[in-house]
Amino acid sequence: MEVRLYAPPDNFDNPKFTPLLFTNKAKLISRTERFFTYGEFAITIPLGAPGSEKFKKYLIALIDRAFWGLILGIEKGVDDAADALIARGLCLKGLTSSRETYPPGFTFEQIGGTAGYDAINGTTETCMKHYMRRNFFQDDSPSRKIPGLMIADDEGRGKPDDRYMARFDRLSDVLEKLGGAAGLGYSIIPDLETGHFVFDCVEGVDRSAIQSNNPRIVFEIERKNVSNMTYQDSDLNMRNVFYATLSGGEFIDDVYTATITRDDDLPSGIYRWEQHMDISASHPVPGAELDELKRLALARAESYQTVKSFQSRILQKGKLYGIDYRLGDIVTVQNREWGISMHTRLTDMQVEGTENELTHTATFGVAPINFIDRLRRSIRGG
Repeated sequence: MEVRLYAPPDNFDNPKFTPLLFTNKAKLISRTERFFTYGEFAITIPLGAPGSEKFKKYLIALIDRAFWGLILGIEKGVDDAADALIARGLCLKGLTSSRETYPPGFTFEQIGGTAGYDAINGTTETCMKHYMRRNFFQDDSPSRKIPGLMIADDEGRGKPDDRYMARFDRLSDVLEKLGGAAGLGYSIIPDLETGHFVFDCVEGVDRSAIQSNNPRIVFEIERKNVSNMTYQDSDLNMRNVFYATLSGGEFIDDVYTATITRDDDLPSGIYRWEQHMDISASHPVPGAELDELKRLALARAESYQTVKSFQSRILQKGKLYGIDYRLGDIVTVQNREWGISMHTRLTDMQVEGTENELTHTATFGVAPINFIDRLRRSIRGG
């Protein structure tokens, strides 16, 4: 295991990353990568190890030449075994969690008053990069800019006709919702030669067993490439009937509410699980309120799906993570004894390393909702 530390660029005109440390003295490293949102990491190193004093907040760490992170916390401790320092932080695309979406008409000096919604139409990639541009690059708020941050060229990936409206939403949440509904992830990767952080959208490759254009990746116990397999099929957080309220107009009678379902079948009895949603839109096209409400509600309903996922420890035999397949790729995961086979996306990868062992634990499919997401739903009303 190796860790490299860099000071981030501090100059807009001539950005550069300043190398500070190379070390292979870390005793434990864990990192989690997520396709649709950001992950986190922790590095444990003995306090007496050469270079341990260089670990500071807001430095950039490159772990095993594969994972870029921003250190946001330092812990020091003493126990019976050794004195240790733990550096914790987020992967670099966690920078998107540092911004709230900035609506048109709002200024940071504003006291009271109202602000509209930042609405965008286009491909999913165009929408995602619009919100990055609006919240990291606007000239009227230079303090929100980051030296060296840039956006890669738009390739028009994702849904061809996507739309979104945001108003003081966390940017990482907006990108996750847009990308999650279109199968599009994103990354922020430093370019050490140019001194830039490059934001770009990422498409997974279909490597499942039901296609023939790419080498197939199949995970199953019988192939001895996974162990400790766990399967989950859960409706604990599923909702299938939505009472959606479209608001945002000037008058009380502009509020419009309708019942929305994912298809023509109306769930009933014990199979019916309801949810209210507040949907904001500033100017729906007259006569098209229902269509717009349904579109926006169904996009948000993506986070209320049935959870179907496999979690497995990956045995690095034959096909290697990061070389033969990557985060976001569609693969096949199956257990013949259970009679279950899924052609699904690799959404999360947790990597833990010690001096003697490196383990990979993968999540395939829709990951379970966590407590923070559950709380955020209750606050936002859907």
